[in-house]
Amino acid sequence: MNDEMMYRTMYGESLTKVKNQRDEIERLKAKIEVLQTEMKLFKSIMKDEVERLQKLLGEKDDKVDS
Repeated sequence: MNDEMMYRTMYGESLTKVKNQRDEIERLKAKIEVLQTEMKLFKSIMKDEVERLQKLLGEKDDKVDS
């Protein structure tokens, strides 16, 4: 294998690695966004549940974390 062919092979492999890393980063960003959305949803649900339980106990407190 001559030097030019070896360089092209190594360059091609490097480009493939970079593309794979970029794809993985994009997948992880999307997953993080989904998880953040789920956290907001669960936080909202839990806040509503705490308020409901406080009303049942007659302990309405305006200090429910938002």
